[in-house]
Amino acid sequence: MEESLKGRNLAGIIPITGREDKLNLPWSDCLQPLCDGVLAIERSVYECATIGCDSIWIICNDDTAPLIKKRLGDYVVNPEIYESWHFKRMPDLRIEYIPIYYVPVLQKDRNRKDTLGWSILHGALTAYIVHSKISKWVVPNNYFVSFPYGIYNMKSLKSVRGEIRAGNRIYGEFEGKTVRDNMYLPFSFTPEDWLHFRRQLNENNTGGDKSLPIEERWSAKHFTLDKIFKHDRIVIDKKIPVFSGLGGGTSNAAFLIKYFTNNKIKSLDLKPFEKKIGSDLRLFFYKQVFQKSLKKYIKYKKNFVFNFVLVYPNIRCSTKNVYSKVKKYNYPAKTDFSKIRSKNRFISLIRRENNDLQKIVTSELITLKRLLNFISIQQGCYFSRMTGSGSVCFGIFKSKKSAILGLKRIKKKFPKYCCVIAKTI
Repeated sequence: MEESLKGRNLAGIIPITGREDKLNLPWSDCLQPLCDGVLAIERSVYECATIGCDSIWIICNDDTAPLIKKRLGDYVVNPEIYESWHFKRMPDLRIEYIPIYYVPVLQKDRNRKDTLGWSILHGALTAYIVHSKISKWVVPNNYFVSFPYGIYNMKSLKSVRGEIRAGNRIYGEFEGKTVRDNMYLPFSFTPEDWLHFRRQLNENNTGGDKSLPIEERWSAKHFTLDKIFKHDRIVIDKKIPVFSGLGGGTSNAAFLIKYFTNNKIKSLDLKPFEKKIGSDLRLFFYKQVFQKSLKKYIKYKKNFVFNFVLVYPNIRCSTKNVYSKVKKYNYPAKTDFSKIRSKNRFISLIRRENNDLQKIVTSELITLKRLLNFISIQQGCYFSRMTGSGSVCFGIFKSKKSAILGLKRIKKKFPKYCCVIAKTI
């Protein structure tokens, strides 16, 4: 399964096959009544419909499928329609139907992989294959899982409906526990996550051990939910463009160092990391500090608040390529910036200093030179500079008001550039 880039559909997955029936009743646990006229499976279908699923996939084998289908049918009406004012005016024209599909586990996987967790993966794969045969534009970009065996208040899910449909990962939680702790709680996952879950299952099954009976080889029959869905993937969601000179890759490395050291960085020697990652690594561990040279860091007073306008001109600058053209670095200033008490004095001193890489980049990219000049002439702007090895340019402004005014003028002049306001913390 490839990660969907075109589709914006949300597929609802309701797993039934693979769960051990502990009640010893002639019907499945999912057909248990929760209240008068409402079964457990119906609650899950309603949950998927409420969350905004475009299709619902129930994973059940041939022994239970007829009973469930007799009760549910082939579709469910979107409950959100009844809350719309359009429905009150034109009830016959505004009804939306959500199709329900019944998916059996393949014969080769029965009694081997047909756990509840495998049912989820198999259902998602089936939904992906069916939609991809229709069009790449309807391939699900996210999957939402609802368990008929978990009872909870569904109102909280409505608040994250938009996030789930946008392709974000959401995990239902009770007392700090989720599906990764073997709890029957809803969650969503992406096609990329599916690949990881499948790999996790394949790596932890019995394998092709020939000492085992043939029916037990490659078996994952007794896998619980936490066995498949509990993983230590670290996802960093950031909006920093690559090759922009903002230290995007370095900040990722700093985050991981903080994570694996439990943020105990005071006693940590960063020099070995700086050699392999970059000299700007230390900037992401401390506040009120900026880099003066490759080995020089300057601290400044916390009460010095600076307002910036950052502009990304949609140009990628290769850090390796830029640094390879540096012939000589300027000598670092000898001024002790930590002892400066005046903001204007501080500004006047750093204004004298230049980015050694800026001349190299602007000599090749006239666009950046024009952008820097335009930023510098804005009212209230102290000066403009390029960040790191480029291509983001910034200006330091006297106040937030002047920064906002400068931002509007820059956007008008360069409408295709990405512009934001920032300040020191």
